[in-house]
Amino acid sequence: MRTLEQERALFAWERINSVCMEHPTQAKDVAMHIKKMPSMVLANGLGQALAFLLQKDEGKRSGPEYIVYDIIAEWIVEERKLYTGPRADLMSRLIQGDRFLYRQAQEETWALLVWLKKFAEAYIGAGEGLGKDGVLGSGGGRRHGGEARS
Repeated sequence: MRTLEQERALFAWERINSVCMEHPTQAKDVAMHIKKMPSMVLANGLGQALAFLLQKDEGKRSGPEYIVYDIIAEWIVEERKLYTGPRADLMSRLIQGDRFLYRQAQEETWALLVWLKKFAEAYIGAGEGLGKDGVLGSGGGRRHGGEARS
């Protein structure tokens, strides 16, 4: 059995790896949007931050902005089950839902973004994903030791 924090970390780790492997040409832009999201959510709220991502995607549902939206929506809808329905409908659920659920979704998003941001900074910048042995960063790229980075 895992703690909720471990579940968040595993989810973020798997999604960052997925971005590296499935969207290598968009990975740096995805990382850029992930890095900006915590301050956007803090300053504007979850609904406006997600609306910004959808606006920038321009309805394509394939750009780096939508990838970030979809990662967050997957966590809130499918993993944490705070809202029902398809992930693509999260915005309408946020707008129509009660403030308790909205606040819970916002707090979950902040907690998830901590892990997403760490993994994006560590692995997307280095162009690494899962190596042959299933370990992030083991594909022959930069090694990550135990030293703290600032």
